[in-house]
Amino acid sequence: MFKKLIKALFLLIGIVWSTTNIAQTITHPINYTSSGLDPNFPCNIFNVSSFRVIGGYTHQPCAGGVTFDGTNLVLQTKYAFSPTSSNLGTAYAIAFPFKAGYIYSLSVVAKGTDGSGGTNFPQLQFSLFNTNPAPAPTNCGDVGQDSWGGLQQGLVGGFSVSASSQTYTVPNFTIPLAGTPPAFLIVLASGGSTSSNAALISSITINETNSAQFNITASPTSEICGSTTPVTFTVSNVNNTSGVTDYTFNLGTNNGWQYNGAAARSTIDAGTSNSIQLTPTCGSPLNSVSATVTVNGTSVNTYNPASASVAITQPNMSIISASGNYSVCNTDSYSITNLPCNAAVTWSVSPQGIVTPSSTTGPTTSLTNAGISGTVTLTANVTSCGTVNTPITQSIHIGNYTSSDYNLVNNTTNSNFYCVGKSISFSVTGAAASNYVWTIPPGWQTLYGGNGNNYDVILPTTTPTGTVSVNFTEPCGTTVTENTFLAYSNNVCVNNDPRYGYSPNPAPTNLNVYVNSAYLTNTFFTQIQLVQINTGSTLFSQYYGAYTQNATIYMGSFPSGSYTLRVFDGSVWATYIVMH
Repeated sequence: MFKKLIKALFLLIGIVWSTTNIAQTITHPINYTSSGLDPNFPCNIFNVSSFRVIGGYTHQPCAGGVTFDGTNLVLQTKYAFSPTSSNLGTAYAIAFPFKAGYIYSLSVVAKGTDGSGGTNFPQLQFSLFNTNPAPAPTNCGDVGQDSWGGLQQGLVGGFSVSASSQTYTVPNFTIPLAGTPPAFLIVLASGGSTSSNAALISSITINETNSAQFNITASPTSEICGSTTPVTFTVSNVNNTSGVTDYTFNLGTNNGWQYNGAAARSTIDAGTSNSIQLTPTCGSPLNSVSATVTVNGTSVNTYNPASASVAITQPNMSIISASGNYSVCNTDSYSITNLPCNAAVTWSVSPQGIVTPSSTTGPTTSLTNAGISGTVTLTANVTSCGTVNTPITQSIHIGNYTSSDYNLVNNTTNSNFYCVGKSISFSVTGAAASNYVWTIPPGWQTLYGGNGNNYDVILPTTTPTGTVSVNFTEPCGTTVTENTFLAYSNNVCVNNDPRYGYSPNPAPTNLNVYVNSAYLTNTFFTQIQLVQINTGSTLFSQYYGAYTQNATIYMGSFPSGSYTLRVFDGSVWATYIVMH
């Protein structure tokens, strides 16, 4: 159950379960200092009816006698009653589950004692056996009484110890893939020349690394749901282990894959080929794939993580109208773009009561105008490749549009006011429409117009108010009218553009207009106008040559009152209020 949950999570978030193989070393520490052994126990401390378990591993007697000094195991190598013996000593066995195809090494914290003046320290050696070669020795019999030579037959390494405690290493040794792995590590202490010679061990750590390592990768590592692009799964022999005779790929049941044109079996034996090619079943979730490799008759699984997965991503889907128009005047049908094969679809609309889908399941549905106008949201819930997708929505208008569905917007002042002689742009916003017919008051000048939803005019100098009107045809064929009323306001005439200055104000005789000093490098004007505010009449309008930055206007002949000063740079007008 847990594995299925993990696989589903990876499919939902679209992550590839990487199968990069990392050689992982596991340590198995055996600490005698904290073992709780009794330092007063007579030798042999392991020669007991119920074998002792230290660090999780059973210890058994083997040869000679082992004692405990409160910190270290003490393995004596010479006994007083047999001082002439040589190459004989003490040994004990550790039951350990060695694994075929794994690499091992030993880290041993130990020291030795020497009764000959520091020239003849003991030696520790380590052997491997399938069974304990001496399971029931006497308590502390003569050294070597249990066939010492036989204990050295499975030797994997050793070292001489010194007077100070330090860490010694037995380098890597590999357990063969063929045959039965050994079940015991034999620890042997020998050497020295007197009865005071001994090897002292405070801890042994067994380091375990898998040597026969195989990983599995997928290419490509992701598929869009609905794609049937083949995927190649390849097993790599990380350490070039020899003796590989078979690759079996494990897919599981209902795996979503096709193999050689048919639904893939749960296991596929590829023989000596280290890769297979699988094709996704359109719209189905895909199982991850692992492999079992046969090496010298032993099965080795792909390493940690043990399988390769293909991430499933969903295509970009949207609701489309058969007519291309999302306004239902009579009946229209709807479908989903990029819908994967074998996907499940359910349809719904909200709010309810305006229209009902012709079908609530399946790849398509229809909406029919039942005489109630309004806007609904059509929702499609899609399940594909085992994933419930984010709902797909589309806003759809049912029945005729009315004027409340549209707005006639003053784009320039965003208000119902205008400035004399200034251009204003209007537009109709809302649903798509056609056959626009614009009407403006007499005396207003059209800049841009036509049969579209945008219209630009220049407002007059004499007409104080006016109504702009537009008629158009909404998608279901009825005519809609929009109007907007505009009145003159001085507030929208002034923008006090900082580029220009004027003086004096009031101006009894002459009005000087100029470019302010901060803008002299790149600002000029090409036209100046004076508009009498109370009448809307333009009393002065003068064009100037390129690069003009100063001008003087004679005001002596103009009526007293307020004026709008307008300065044109060739693109936009700057406006100010001056008095005369």
